[in-house]
This record gives sequence, C-alpha cells and structure tokens, in this order.
Amino acid sequence: MGDSLTEWMPRPVLNNYNLVMAGYSGMGVAHLDYIAQQIMQHHQPQKVWLCIGINDVWMFDQGQSLHDWEEQFASLCRKITASGAMLYGSTLMPAEKVGFGTAINLHWIYEVNKAITRQVANHQGILVDSFAHFAQADGYLPSGYTDDGVHLTHATYEKWTPFICESVGID
Repeated sequence: MGDSLTEWMPRPVLNNYNLVMAGYSGMGVAHLDYIAQQIMQHHQPQKVWLCIGINDVWMFDQGQSLHDWEEQFASLCRKITASGAMLYGSTLMPAEKVGFGTAINLHWIYEVNKAITRQVANHQGILVDSFAHFAQADGYLPSGYTDDGVHLTHATYEKWTPFICESVGID
C-alpha cells in the first residue's frame, strides 16, 4: 500500500503469494488511512508492505504538523494490524538532488522516517529501512536513480524490489 512509488513499481513475480498492488499517485497518509479499511476487507492480506509519506513531506514547510501526520500514520498502522495482517513499514526513500527532489527538505524526510520507525515498532511491525539501504552519506540518492528527483528509474526499481521482497520474506 502506498503512493506512486508503489503504483509504478514493476510487479515482482512471486512464487507463493497473490500480490495486490495498492499504490496511488499523489496519495498522502490521510487519504490512505481513509480507504485502508476497504482495502484490507476486500483483499484480506496476510502481509502489508506500507510505503507512504513523501507526498506529505511537501506540506511540513507550509505548516502541516508532524505530530498530526504521525497520528494519521499510527491510525493507518492500526487498521492494518487490526485486520490480522503483518505490517512491514518502509522508511521513505531518499530523494535525488534534481527536479522535485530539490524542493524536498531533507530534514522532514529524516523526521518522517523517525515517526515511521516509531509507529512500525509500536504496532509490532517490521521496519523495511529503504532510506538507510539507498541513501548516500549526504542523505540523498546517487545521481541517476530517479527520473525527476523522486520517481525511481527502472534500474533503481530492479535494486529496490528484491530488497523489499527479502525484507518482507517473500520470494
């Protein structure tokens, strides 16, 4: 479940799982929290990989409260775990220093990732630390990893998807 990074991810071929991709471009945590119950009831997943938050990062410099965001994220985590599914929460991928990535405040990515880490732990989930796996020492993606600073290239998805599958324990 997540935003455009999830929506545009090439569908991995899995041996033992029926995979449902519930990613929606432009999705923020509040809207996914609003529709999560329906998604969970309709698909009844055993595992949920949750990858969302970058669309919300744009709003923190305009006054959105990190505390309020974290409460919405916690509500989303509760809906996932209350259904009986195992939660795998992904930290935000780093941005690249081009295009949209130049408008993202790295401070907020760090703060959102701390909130994600707290809430995944609070809901007995497993953290998929995409940020730590892909960020350079300066906190950004290497050059050429995105099309526009945020959306990943096919080559980057070819690196990210196996990392996610391994982290979630699926093949």
